[in-house]
Amino acid sequence: MSKSTGAAAHHEHYIVPLRNYVMNACALAMLMAATIFASYLNLGPLNPVVAVGIAITKAVLIVLFFMNTWYATRLTWIFVALSFFWLTILFGLFLPDYFARDFVHQPNAWASTPYTVPDNDLPMYQKTVHGGEGRGEQ
Repeated sequence: MSKSTGAAAHHEHYIVPLRNYVMNACALAMLMAATIFASYLNLGPLNPVVAVGIAITKAVLIVLFFMNTWYATRLTWIFVALSFFWLTILFGLFLPDYFARDFVHQPNAWASTPYTVPDNDLPMYQKTVHGGEGRGEQ
């Protein structure tokens, strides 16, 4: 028998053992516990770094094993790498705009509701053209 090459070649699929999925699920569960544990720690400016590090680790495990990239062809690896490169480009376009904005500091934002704001602070509560006060009342 001769080996077929070219377009008629058949790609063998790798059968992933159940043990790999169980080990990956256990690793993801431990990383979830680490995320919860890290949320209770006060690490100062390192809190976002730790949270993003754990999240990236979980994402890599999911892409490699649950999406079967680890056992895939080189072409699949190229497309995965290009998708992360594209994500980097999108973040690179988005983050400068986000950091350039001047956000208004609200010291107690969770306690305030729209009903505790004085009427004269919001334009929608100003007098209307018809002379009424409030939200467009006649």
